[in-house]
Amino acid sequence: MKRFNKVKLVMFITIILLIMAACSSNESSGNNDTGEGNSNGNSSNGETYTITMAHVASEAIGLHQAFLKFKEEVEEQSEGRLKVEVYPNAQLGGEREILEGVQNGDITATITSTGVGANFVPEVAVFDIPYLFTSKEHARHVFRTDGPLFEKIAPYYEEKGFKLMSFTDQGFRILSTNGVQVTSVEDVKGLRIRTLENSNHIEAWRALGANPTPIPFNEVYTSLQQGTVDAQENPYELTVLMKFHEAQEHVTNIKSIFQSLQAVINKDFYDSLPEDLRALVDEGFASAVEFGTNFLDEKDEEYIQVLKDTGLTVNEITDDELEKFREKTSPVIETIRGQVGDELVDLMISEAESY
Repeated sequence: MKRFNKVKLVMFITIILLIMAACSSNESSGNNDTGEGNSNGNSSNGETYTITMAHVASEAIGLHQAFLKFKEEVEEQSEGRLKVEVYPNAQLGGEREILEGVQNGDITATITSTGVGANFVPEVAVFDIPYLFTSKEHARHVFRTDGPLFEKIAPYYEEKGFKLMSFTDQGFRILSTNGVQVTSVEDVKGLRIRTLENSNHIEAWRALGANPTPIPFNEVYTSLQQGTVDAQENPYELTVLMKFHEAQEHVTNIKSIFQSLQAVINKDFYDSLPEDLRALVDEGFASAVEFGTNFLDEKDEEYIQVLKDTGLTVNEITDDELEKFREKTSPVIETIRGQVGDELVDLMISEAESY
């Protein structure tokens, strides 16, 4: 009886050892689909990684086209090791919720306005300085990824859990109005204008004599239609695609705030990628941003023509009047200094002046 028990014990130990050996072999093979990076960081060993990307706009805008470009390139170049899922139309929440998702890793990446980004990275409020740029090219020169501003501000994003990939834009926030066509500072006085829930934007409009009213984006059209406000400010793209122009009479490019956007990815996810896949993600974002920018620039002329065809008057502020707008809103710069510090504000201004 004792001999039989010893035999069973030996057999049991042998089985356990075989199981342990098999598990060890599977772990060392690296052929899993968990998305976790390996120890040397140079090769993915066949692992696949899923990138979820979300934004709040429709599929018609340049931003969405940039997302699709990123998906196309990284999936093709990685030969399927990177998979990209794109969620437009606020399917995963508003801009704030999406940025929270990227920060905590529930969403991998996004491109959102820097106006919302300041809620997470306070230093981004430096982008709220009004009347700093005279053209798209001017602003894009300052925001370039190989420039000193990008180098200075990127670490602030990393402290908050984001990897800053690039800045991009939707052009200037143009002003559309009813009743008065804005051609001078005097025309803005008393104007009831819908603006962002952004204290710096609100202060700028008050400095010009307007009555700014923060209204959620999805309520802008109704507010214009019902006369709750006389005016709104958004890029040409959003003004047309959201049909705000249907409830307006005039459009003026007053070159106030440049609609800058931030392309960010969850830092932990980015750092976990093997080196070769990180390089593909870098290249994918660069290509997508360039594609989206070109798409926007080509479409802007179409949007302006839509406004004219609808019967709206379209004009731009003269350089002389632009200087008056700049002078009136200059106190906002001091407010922003108090939020982000002198060094960052001075860097932004010096880069703009050096163009």
